Amino acid sequence: MAGRIVVQNGMLKNIDGPPAPLFLASTNPGAYTTCRTGGEGSCIMLWERHLLRLAQSLSILAEAIPHLYPVKPRPGSTWDDAIRPLVQSSLEAGIPKALEGRKDGEELSITTLVCGDSTSSKPHKPYDVYVHISSYIPSSISGGAQLAIVGPGREIASSKFSEWVRTRQSLEKFRPPLVTELLLSNDGDRILEGSITNFFVVCYQETRLHPDDDDFHLSTSSKWFGYEVQTAPITDGLLPGVIRQLVIEICADEGIPLREVAPSLSTHKLWKEAFISSSLRLVQHVDSIQVPSSWDQTFYTEGWEEISWKNLRLEGLGAVTEKIQKLVLERAMSEGYQFMDILR
Repeated sequence: MAGRIVVQNGMLKNIDGPPAPLFLASTNPGAYTTCRTGGEGSCIMLWERHLLRLAQSLSILAEAIPHLYPVKPRPGSTWDDAIRPLVQSSLEAGIPKALEGRKDGEELSITTLVCGDSTSSKPHKPYDVYVHISSYIPSSISGGAQLAIVGPGREIASSKFSEWVRTRQSLEKFRPPLVTELLLSNDGDRILEGSITNFFVVCYQETRLHPDDDDFHLSTSSKWFGYEVQTAPITDGLLPGVIRQLVIEICADEGIPLREVAPSLSTHKLWKEAFISSSLRLVQHVDSIQVPSSWDQTFYTEGWEEISWKNLRLEGLGAVTEKIQKLVLERAMSEGYQFMDILR
């Protein structure tokens, strides 16, 4: 598609809008979610999960920053009840136009933003719902990710809050050349997440079960014995990503050991693979991670040039990551909403 479509409250507003990050940064702050289509634009992947996460983010923000959403859902109804019809009408207004201009090999990236009306002028319409639609080419991220650890975790991390799009710009000056994603850490050792992704490592287990242990045979029956996937827990202060949750479910289904613990650089010699997840990239393997030599001095510099970096190389696309990557795509498509279901 040639342009970027913006719909506001069910009305087509712009067919040549700004890129999604600029759109989010220039619009009133609110809860948002970003997803994409699959199957050559045939369905929106994991749409129901995204709607529920959007409603959850609204609930968290309304509690944490009450003035953002002065009008709450009616008694007996939920945030999902309140916003779903508004999101539906905006999709119906934007998707047909977006599909008209879609080219072969392109998918659609769909960002939904819900802002509160802080005035009393529109009591009948207390929320502004925006849907931003642009083209997305999955093959553009077919290689491995190059990461760098640059800054602390976000505030109100449990909600997908558009204010983070503005806040994370302060980290950009620390991005070394060729780095495709920035990692967040509060202490320079334990990695929380990426600035727009969740982060996982596949590592050797520090201790294996002894043959006399009750769970030994159960564990060794798995082809993944000796390895485990690690990702930081939500309680550490990170976004509960839709794909992150899907990875956790798939690991449970496939018998792949997973532990919710922040991957620690102090144990990086046990790391075998790493990958990041997001609703656009789905799962992307990591090739390298750049680490500041001195964490305490990082935030007193003017930019990446003044930082001494150590480069941590990883295996690339390993067997565990490849398996999870394949299953995430399959599950995301199986849980996709066909456009005929959405635009009924």
